[in-house]
Amino acid sequence: MTAAMTRLRYIAEINPATPAFDLLADETDVTFMPLETVWADHRLDTSRVRMKATVSTGYVCWYRAGSD
Repeated sequence: MTAAMTRLRYIAEINPATPAFDLLADETDVTFMPLETVWADHRLDTSRVRMKATVSTGYVCWYRAGSD
């Protein structure tokens, strides 16, 4: 059986405005998901955590639609 493919743009907003993220202190722990932790069958590895200051630039900020 083949898993159905869904484009990320249909399940998440990419590069959204991030006022809530911007208000977090740089020392705040946030979920960090490099591409190798996101699979086509909708599984995500959300176990990695980084300080906001280390991921606030150089990475795509996104959120799951309806998660706010």
